[in-house]
Amino acid sequence: MKNQLDIALLDASKKAFPTRFYNDYFVNEFGRLEALISARYGRFFSVLLIYLDDFTELDKQLGRQRMVDLLKRVIKAVIEVVRNCDVVGMVQNRGLIVILPETDYIGSLITVRKLRKAIDALNLHDEASLSVAFSQASFPRDADNYGELVTIAEKRLNDYRGGVYGKIDLEAKLFWENVTTLLNEDFESSQVERFDIGENLELPDSFRGVVAGLVMEEVGRTPQKKGILYLSPGKFSQDMTAKRAVETLGETNTKVFILGGKGMEELASTHVIPINLTDSRFQDTFFLFLLRDDIAYAFIAREAWGGIASCVHMTEPFIITCLIEKLQRDYSLQEQL
Repeated sequence: MKNQLDIALLDASKKAFPTRFYNDYFVNEFGRLEALISARYGRFFSVLLIYLDDFTELDKQLGRQRMVDLLKRVIKAVIEVVRNCDVVGMVQNRGLIVILPETDYIGSLITVRKLRKAIDALNLHDEASLSVAFSQASFPRDADNYGELVTIAEKRLNDYRGGVYGKIDLEAKLFWENVTTLLNEDFESSQVERFDIGENLELPDSFRGVVAGLVMEEVGRTPQKKGILYLSPGKFSQDMTAKRAVETLGETNTKVFILGGKGMEELASTHVIPINLTDSRFQDTFFLFLLRDDIAYAFIAREAWGGIASCVHMTEPFIITCLIEKLQRDYSLQEQL
């Protein structure tokens, strides 16, 4: 069946890694046991799914042995990235699966990023039209048992393929190209919505500062939550609501970065890190990206005409994770995901 792995092919491939690549029975039993242990001792763990799209069709085109060799390379790359305590294997008709003990949601995103880099480095596109998709779910954030975690990860993969992220191909674009696409496209999605703010509109220009202030307050209200927040205030304003919220922000496990040019040093504090970037586009565009174990939210606003700003806000984690990764890569920022 399309988009499903041939189990016989997986069985052939796993023989190359008898000590680190397991069959679906072992993986399922390990997952159920890990869920019980994590519940008993109050620990995290995560499940990753790795899908090789159009794998069945490629098997027909390239032949069984070439596809076995290709899959062996993918499995080897995955095993080299994950820890010795992580379990890599297969799930019938679902592809590859990785179980990450003592790994929370943010940690699972970090692992996905490392795996994507490792698999991209294989240059599979040079020999086959193969795309790799990732999905994850974490205990206890998403579910309280292993079976439900796998089901949720599968649903997220379907959302990924059918949602805005899968339709506009953000992975192939640079950071500012993605920003422009999100501001200009109309999406039929409850998780991505465009609107305008400005004088004589329902939402005034000050709305962006209100949003930033509310997000900062939420970060300060639950300081124990781990995550990352990027804020680009655009044209710096001494009266900006976000500035007051930043100044009162206490110690938090969420890493907060303020991006922009002149004036950013005034926001420096023990708990907020200003990053001076000379690119003029940071002065023209306000954006805020928050990714935390329990929240994914992004807000972007750019001046359009006549004091009107085009805006988009979203809660789709795939898009927000991609925007953060592109921002970090395009400006050589320290990778936090």
